[in-house]
Amino acid sequence: MSANPLLLIVPALALACGPSTSGADGSVGQQDDGDVVVDTDAAAPGLDAQAVCDEQDFSITRQPPKLMLALDMSGSMVTKYNSARNGITNAITNLSGQFHLGFNTYPKYPYVSSGICSIAPNVLFDSAPGNEAGILDWLSTHQAQTGAGDPLVVQLDALLNDPNHAANFTSAAVPGEAYLVIVSDGDDCCGPAPAYSCQNSWTAELVDRTERLLLAGIKTIVVGYTGADDATMTAIAVAGGSPFTTYLPANDETALQAALETIGGALISCTFAVDVPSSSADPDAVNLYFDDEVVPYEPGCAATREGWDWTDAAHTTVTLCTGSCDDLRSETIENVTAKFGCPSVLID
Repeated sequence: MSANPLLLIVPALALACGPSTSGADGSVGQQDDGDVVVDTDAAAPGLDAQAVCDEQDFSITRQPPKLMLALDMSGSMVTKYNSARNGITNAITNLSGQFHLGFNTYPKYPYVSSGICSIAPNVLFDSAPGNEAGILDWLSTHQAQTGAGDPLVVQLDALLNDPNHAANFTSAAVPGEAYLVIVSDGDDCCGPAPAYSCQNSWTAELVDRTERLLLAGIKTIVVGYTGADDATMTAIAVAGGSPFTTYLPANDETALQAALETIGGALISCTFAVDVPSSSADPDAVNLYFDDEVVPYEPGCAATREGWDWTDAAHTTVTLCTGSCDDLRSETIENVTAKFGCPSVLID
């Protein structure tokens, strides 16, 4: 995988079509919209011009996933924080704009001696576009806390039980798949509130919370940073429901950056929002293309099939089926386009 997987693909997905250009002979050409050249008026591949006479300029926009980064800021991270911060900073910089990013630390910052296992009422940054600069500034101006606990159970409980703790991230009404990415160097040394204890293993409680988060629509991924508890990190990853069914080990900032970018590449969204066309276009007649090759319309999106389907009854979003989504994430697709007014091609 390249060091920056998303940036190789995503610019081809921002397809805000501009007006077409005309040559000296009156012929219609292509409009260059920056990263992608979009042919807005030519007949679709394999179809004659009459079949696309209602073709309209429109845009198709990827719906970024929501990603909440939960960073262990306990006492055991004091000597590792600078390395972890650098790895996270580089990954966020390289993946900028590809997610609606959120960020929080556990325990809360700053903690007081009576609250070494507590977290803040609200996350530092709820998932939203444009958070990258604020998160990077926070990371550059803070350090891990000597003597602080690592209340991961408490953090997961807040995401489960407090709708205001991370309102955007946890709300099903806010678009985007939700992924919690935990970066930690060890097991929970606090347990559930209020009977904190560092003498017990809290693996069962962590798995229980992770499974409940999955039922609530939030998948969990674990990056185990230098010295992480293997059994606990693996148990959380298995229960998390993400493509990563074991934790990703990261023993230095380079490995941490690579792990986060690997996660980013695997979570490229395969759901797209389609702008409403003008009244003369037929929103029920749409073709999608990968590099000018038609992607078949596959109602119901059978798990092993190539193709796409409408996500909603109003026909405002489309989702790629498993095979086509894997193709998109493979970094072999340079252009993704769609055209209104084309007879949708049914899969054979």
